[in-house]
Amino acid sequence: MLRNHLGTFAWSYKEITGVHPSVCTHHIYIKEGCKPVFQPLRRMNPTLKDIFKEELQKLLDVGFIYPISDSKWVPPLVLVPKKNGKRRIYVDYRELNKPTKKDHFPLPFIDQVLDGLAGNKFFSFPDGFSGYNQIQIS
Repeated sequence: MLRNHLGTFAWSYKEITGVHPSVCTHHIYIKEGCKPVFQPLRRMNPTLKDIFKEELQKLLDVGFIYPISDSKWVPPLVLVPKKNGKRRIYVDYRELNKPTKKDHFPLPFIDQVLDGLAGNKFFSFPDGFSGYNQIQIS
């Protein structure tokens, strides 16, 4: 089945088209009366500076992020080690999440999702990097 549908899969980040905004766009709703949260950069080990720039450039090159100079909402960025020894950029949204309205329909429990797959012949899991960046934020 996979060989018959090779054109369906993205083989590099540049091939990922994402979900068209007319199909789905994510909206973040803020509680009334909340002030923007601006957090300064965190200190970083100078030896990680090149890794940070490389990861940031990868996100810029594929269009998952773009520069913005006038946002009043600023979270800090940190590098997090992955199991394979590499690092990925993590945005610490904890303070920015506090003023957002909570979703009344939370994500399902992973064990329930996996139970629903029982008996199926095929299923797949999206790459966290590409899957996370598929839907535009309003």
